[in-house]
Amino acid sequence: MGRLIVVIVVIVISTLLDVLYLFWSLNKNRAYEQRNMDGDFDDKRTWMIFWMMVATPVIGPIFFGGAKLFRHVFFRSKGNLEGAATFDKTRVESRNPANLERDMNLVPMEEALAVSDKGGLRSLMLSVVKGDVTQFLSSIAKALNSEDTETAHYAASVLRDEINNFSAHVTETLNAIAEADTVEKVALCQHLLAYMNVFLQQNVFVGIERENYVTTMEEVGEIYYSTAQAEITVEEFSWIVTQLMNVGRIEVCQKWCDRMFEMYPTSLQTYSDRLKFYFKTDQQEAFFETLKGLKESRVGVDKETLEIIRMFEAK
Repeated sequence: MGRLIVVIVVIVISTLLDVLYLFWSLNKNRAYEQRNMDGDFDDKRTWMIFWMMVATPVIGPIFFGGAKLFRHVFFRSKGNLEGAATFDKTRVESRNPANLERDMNLVPMEEALAVSDKGGLRSLMLSVVKGDVTQFLSSIAKALNSEDTETAHYAASVLRDEINNFSAHVTETLNAIAEADTVEKVALCQHLLAYMNVFLQQNVFVGIERENYVTTMEEVGEIYYSTAQAEITVEEFSWIVTQLMNVGRIEVCQKWCDRMFEMYPTSLQTYSDRLKFYFKTDQQEAFFETLKGLKESRVGVDKETLEIIRMFEAK
């Protein structure tokens, strides 16, 4: 009789622990959803664990509790994002709005590469690249691997001409910057940064050639910064930071991230680019410090920034 009472007491205590876990875990999920605008995906897992523990008194709670303790001690996460930030729920528009004209032409390009009929392939290729092809270089580059030699040759000719024009224009503008007065120098720097960014973001250049052009872009930015610091926009900062990050210029990129934050401390673009930089360079402390600043600023967060945060949590 005494043993039966002990068993009942143990089962009751185990069940109470199961219920406490259920309420604690559900409340934790609700808090995370409110902060990150997420769904109720974790609720299914919570209920599954709860019923497994109920079905296996004592053993269930010990197993799951021990597993959680073991994970916390030996495989501790790099940071607790659930408590790290509370974001403004304001929905913000994408920083890069859709370019309808460009999107309407990119689809035919992708379709063109899948067309087996050579005549149709060439016709579609010509319809895509007619006019200004500056925005479509990355798509045209895909045609270099086409089985149709004429299409591949045409794509190579277009790319060669555009790259030659790009190189000549960069050199010409750099020479003009060196000889220009202050007002004209600022205008030329603004133009060249935008012009180079369009090409570099399409990944047409590779290896040393790409690194050299990114270095040139950074040098133009330096001239711009020293001449008219107050006129540099947050988008122009972002172009420089992104390209430096892409070629692994870590120290120089850090310098521009700091400058960007100094001039635009409350811009979502600033927080987003800094989070990307610290994520890529695995700077945990700086990442969470920036995340804390984002929380305190109450800046509206877009989906891209939330995705960076989730990727860092899963890293």
